Amino acid sequence: MSLDRNETLGLIGVGRMGMGMLINLLKRFQVYIFDINKERVRMAVEKGAKEVESLEQLVGYVDHVILSLPGPDEVRSVVNELLSYKFNGTIIDTSTIVPDTSEEMFEKSSDRGVKYIAAPVSGGEKGAQRGELSIFVGAPEHKGTKLDEILHLIGKNIFYVNSPKIASAIKLINNLMTFGNFFVATEALALAKAESIPLDVIYNAISTSSGYSRSYELRWKNYVSVNNYEPGFSIKLVKKDINLMIKMAKKHNLSLIIPHLLLYIFDHIPQDESKDYGLLMKIYLDYAEKGDMK
Repeated sequence: MSLDRNETLGLIGVGRMGMGMLINLLKRFQVYIFDINKERVRMAVEKGAKEVESLEQLVGYVDHVILSLPGPDEVRSVVNELLSYKFNGTIIDTSTIVPDTSEEMFEKSSDRGVKYIAAPVSGGEKGAQRGELSIFVGAPEHKGTKLDEILHLIGKNIFYVNSPKIASAIKLINNLMTFGNFFVATEALALAKAESIPLDVIYNAISTSSGYSRSYELRWKNYVSVNNYEPGFSIKLVKKDINLMIKMAKKHNLSLIIPHLLLYIFDHIPQDESKDYGLLMKIYLDYAEKGDMK
């Protein structure tokens, strides 16, 4: 039986975001997966994915490969390995990386006749599971193509910005605003707790007032109000993204305060880095309740 490559996809990385995307990709495509974490591979296979033993094997099955990787080093390593196996299709990189790495991968891939598309995503694990991610696509719009179909399976809001550098920069800028809004909300709720104001009262009041932010709303509904601090978006990944922001700013001789402040806080408050970063809010609220927050 011959393999119809138009009906197949590759997915490298089945962490929480990758697994969420996989659920929706399987509605249309046969998805071949690769990940060094065998437990995540097992979970993905149970959902209907096909495991490959190596990236070299994956290249033999697909023309479109999606990357969902932790950071720039992993992206660089995987792209270089795919190119070494003479992959000649399309790489769709949903990872959060610095703009310079996106540009480097684009140029290196183009030299080999491979289309590298930076397409970082925003919306978290729940957005990935629902197929409602926002995607910043560093390429012209590809209406009616397989790429277009893939993006619309995993994303609700798709923004074409024509440049891999711009796509990756937008993702980091978005995360800076998200983390900053979250930290402001954390200190605001700690103050409310100290004043013995019920947090649901604060939420209802702020949700229709000028202090509202979508970041606060999502944190409240999905995590704080239900006392859930599993990832989510782990503290470890937040710290990785903050360091990427600092690196991006440093290149332009920008001394930004908020990224360094956030990094200092996450480095100095004892916590499990595998937990969702919303755990910081719980720690602040516990301090406020005890009247011991120095």
